[in-house]
Amino acid sequence: MIGTEETVADYKSGDVKCIGTRADESTIAANLFRILREFDDDQVDYIYSESFDTAGIGSAIMNRLLKAAGHHIEKKIGMIHCTTRRRIMSKVQVMDHPLIQHKINYIRNEEVGSKEFREIVGEIASLMCYEATRDLKMEDVKIKTPICEMTGKAVKW
Repeated sequence: MIGTEETVADYKSGDVKCIGTRADESTIAANLFRILREFDDDQVDYIYSESFDTAGIGSAIMNRLLKAAGHHIEKKIGMIHCTTRRRIMSKVQVMDHPLIQHKINYIRNEEVGSKEFREIVGEIASLMCYEATRDLKMEDVKIKTPICEMTGKAVKW
């Protein structure tokens, strides 16, 4: 997970790397390549990233993410397929869902208190989980309902 100084502590598991601060997006731009290489060295299968504003330097940051992905995006889910010189590195999923962007923008407001901030970060995490698990493999399973037997779907672990 690529997080910022403002949110990195909220990610409780996995390989989480801080890319910089949203207060100075030049730190994010300066660290992006290094962070991607670190994930490559860690041989991770997927990289998830917060999305960044596409105005100003944020545009350059998003452009670098796209370049790291070889410009392969599945727009319906915001997934970017990253490649490196050595191998297919991983999948970077830019969390650009409108509700995620809205909530991130909302918590940036200096008038948002710490309690409300924490609550909304939890909501953002739930939305990110929904997006990140969109491609889980499913399998047919037979179950017995109170009415009849049927075949339903379950996550294939």
